[in-house]
Amino acid sequence: MARTLNATAEAMAGTVGRVHASSDLLASASEELSSVSSQLAASAEETSAQVGTVSASAGQGVAEAANQVTSGATETQRTASELARTAADLQSTVSTYRL
Repeated sequence: MARTLNATAEAMAGTVGRVHASSDLLASASEELSSVSSQLAASAEETSAQVGTVSASAGQGVAEAANQVTSGATETQRTASELARTAADLQSTVSTYRL
């Protein structure tokens, strides 16, 4: 019985270790995604401002499209930040189960 219990504990420790490694990877990827999203949002805002200047003479369609790109980039950034927070929470939770 002791051997079975030890084997079960070892299996659980291995599973917790894999989950922890996965949460580390998820946290890292989320941080990278958040960084890229921030850069994308900044670039989209800059492009939107430049397009706004050009669109004054070219028409409103281009400005609307640029605003939609900016909105999409902002939403992507918001989602990436939320994902990073979730990954950090998961990582914190998993770290309490280390054997």
